[in-house]
Amino acid sequence: MFELLVEKDGREGIVYLDYGKKFLIQGLVLGLDTFQPVASHGTPALQPQRIATINPVSLPDQYALNLGNPDGAKRLYVFTDPDCPYCRNLHDELKKLEKMAPQVSIRVMLFPLPTHQGAYDKARVILGRKSRELLDMAFEGKALPQPMGDEGKAPLDAVMGFAYAHGFTGTPTIVFPDGSVVVGVRDAATLKNLLERM
Repeated sequence: MFELLVEKDGREGIVYLDYGKKFLIQGLVLGLDTFQPVASHGTPALQPQRIATINPVSLPDQYALNLGNPDGAKRLYVFTDPDCPYCRNLHDELKKLEKMAPQVSIRVMLFPLPTHQGAYDKARVILGRKSRELLDMAFEGKALPQPMGDEGKAPLDAVMGFAYAHGFTGTPTIVFPDGSVVVGVRDAATLKNLLERM
């Protein structure tokens, strides 16, 4: 495995390339003895510190797409990438959660990762048109129209800037109503149980 120091839009980060040069891998490599990140470049700033909790009021909610009850007393925030296979799995679970927990507002925050080349434009057109239909189509693997001009760019860049500033490096990332942050897929029943405790 090769460690690569990459730069995009003035931001640096580390990605990994497999020995066969077929896959780019994003994330942390942890030593089994210490469970601490290990990196040849050794610059802590390259891997943003992950935040365990966040004040939900600080989230750029005005740029969210809503699933579920728009007036729900509880809000679940999901940072997702339209080309992320894990996000696709979570999206199916969120559609189940809509039916299981009608009092919850599920706020989708589009956060395309740089490793998914077409995700940025998909996120722009989904956000620019505030379209649940386009969001569903993206997760179904269907082709989306290209964004027109600067469509969706400013709100998407605002969400991405927020995510990077708060150490979000992967998708899906979920922020619960109490501000706790978890990364990865949870099934609808687990999400419902967690929400009921808050």
